[in-house]
Amino acid sequence: RTTSDEKTLVAEATAAVSAAVDMREELVVLNVDWQSRGMEPLAFGIGVHQGEAIVGDIGSSQRTEFTAIGDTVNSASRLESATKQYGVDLLVSDAVRNRVADQFVCRTADLVKVKGKTHPMEIFTVMGRGTSPAPSGLGVYEQAVRSYRSGQFNKALTQLSECSALGLNDSLTRLYIERCEHLAAEPPKDWDGVWVMTKK
Repeated sequence: RTTSDEKTLVAEATAAVSAAVDMREELVVLNVDWQSRGMEPLAFGIGVHQGEAIVGDIGSSQRTEFTAIGDTVNSASRLESATKQYGVDLLVSDAVRNRVADQFVCRTADLVKVKGKTHPMEIFTVMGRGTSPAPSGLGVYEQAVRSYRSGQFNKALTQLSECSALGLNDSLTRLYIERCEHLAAEPPKDWDGVWVMTKK
């Protein structure tokens, strides 16, 4: 891959994540208006992955449809679906995160093996633009995730409690607390830090 190719990939990843964050910010404004009129708030989930895909009119002479297919598309779809499990509105793959980390505040979500895949993928959520300060407790949270992955579940629990006390007491933190409590009580025999997703 040439340097110009990588520049294009960085630009495209940045544009995709920026569009997702724009949507998040606009949805906050829309929900305030809708709720003031007695309407239910709207929530969404977005998954962003990057790689090769087949895009175009696909089908037969009887019926064609413009679509995108391939492993990359499937992985992005799994990420979108997983937002509900992690309680976040945006998940990106490591390929995307590595290209946008200097422009957005990213937070580790998990190391997962998605349904239909054999190799784990590291996934992240995007907390905001790089111009925004990182939330208090994020550094401790990342330490807790490293402790969790290395099988130090009680240490991770202590760090997660500190993270919560610092204000980062949200769905991701609580998810890891629940996992660590369960794993500390029933330590697995072969732990590699990978969480196997059973849902699409």
